[in-house]
Amino acid sequence: KHNQLTDENPLHIYITVREGEVEVKNNLQRKSFVESSTGNGLYNLSRRYTLLTGDQLLIRDDGAYFTVAFKTVHP
Repeated sequence: KHNQLTDENPLHIYITVREGEVEVKNNLQRKSFVESSTGNGLYNLSRRYTLLTGDQLLIRDDGAYFTVAFKTVHP
């Protein structure tokens, strides 16, 4: 929805599992025209995660990669 991809410029998705944490990261290849969006998808996911676990999702966009990380072990 937010990234463009072609055979020449594929979207790379990286999933890293570390001690007690999962990180999902993809390279950014933003579309020049973005479909209309309510912007609620990631917000709703984050709120549900917080309600269930008491923790926060870590969401980063550094311009090159978009990353979401979350704990898998909770006290």
